[in-house]
Order: sequence, then structure tokens, then C-alpha cells
Amino acid sequence: MTYVDVVKPKNFVLAFFYDIFLIISCSSLIAFSSRIFIPLPFTPVPITLQTFSVLITGALLGSKRGLLSVILFIISGIAGLPVFAKGSGFLYLLGPTGGYIFGFLIASFTTGFFSQIGWDRSFHKTFFSLFIGNILIYIPGLIWLGRFTGYNNVLKMGFFPFLIGDIIKIGIGTFVLPSGWIILKKERR
Repeated sequence: MTYVDVVKPKNFVLAFFYDIFLIISCSSLIAFSSRIFIPLPFTPVPITLQTFSVLITGALLGSKRGLLSVILFIISGIAGLPVFAKGSGFLYLLGPTGGYIFGFLIASFTTGFFSQIGWDRSFHKTFFSLFIGNILIYIPGLIWLGRFTGYNNVLKMGFFPFLIGDIIKIGIGTFVLPSGWIILKKERR
């Protein structure tokens, strides 16, 4: 059970529209977080809040809805909507940052799965869940980026510049998610 399952309507029709609303909302959050970016002159990878949005989307919605949110985000970008950091269209996914976007799929599903089994209720398990999700973004991201930058430069251009920001984002998520469950528990008494 995830956060959103706690307040999910019992009526099938309402529950269906509730899920659709959540998927569209979180897809929009991911898109919005990609449009606010800081370009770095030494790398084609910009600083964004996308990774945080993807991880939180999975954690809040669960594996299936989290994955569907990322799929909707990607389809929107392929269709030409300006949801990617520096462009849109199918060819954007074939560019230097396409591997990270592919990693969003794996990360949202995985963090969602961890939340469904209750890992978002304790601080250390939440940290582990978000950390693993972040690694699952980096693995395909760095492999794909290396095709453009050379594998000898890939960590310098696609990992190290983002490490401090990722630690901060994971730290925020690690604090917020279990704290939310503590508040929910108190409210339900």
C-alpha cells in the first residue's frame, strides 16, 4: 500500500478516475521539473529536479502507476510536447540524455515496488529505496552518455557533477516519505 492507496476511493469508477488523475499529475510534475534546468558548459546533461520527481512519483504512486506516469511523460515528449529538458521528439531520446530517461522507467517502477512493500515507512529503508532508484537511473544513463562523450569521460560528465544534488534530493525524500506516514498514522487514530 502506498500513500495514495490510503485515500483511494472504494467505488470502482471513482478509483479509476483517481488513478488517471494521479498518473497525469505526476507525469506533469516530471515534465515541469525537466523544464527548470541549469545547463553545465562541460556536459550535455543539465541539472534538473527530474530524478527527484521520478523517484517520488514511484514512491507515492506505486510501481504500476509510477511506471505509467513515466511512460506518459515519454510519450508526450515523443509526440512533440516540450516536456524534455532541451527539446522534444523521438530523436531527443536518441541523444546524450536518452539513457537517463530510459532509467526513469526502471527507477519509478522499482521505488514504487519498494513503497508497496512498506519500505517508505522507515528512514533507512526509504534511503535505500531512493538510492537504488537513483542508481537505476544512472546505469543506463551513463552507458548511453558514454557513446557520445567517450567512456573515459562519462563519470566526469554524467555522474560527479550531480552527486551532491542527488544526495540532497535523496535526503529530502528520505525525510519526507516516512514523516508523511507518521503524520497519516496520527491522523487516522
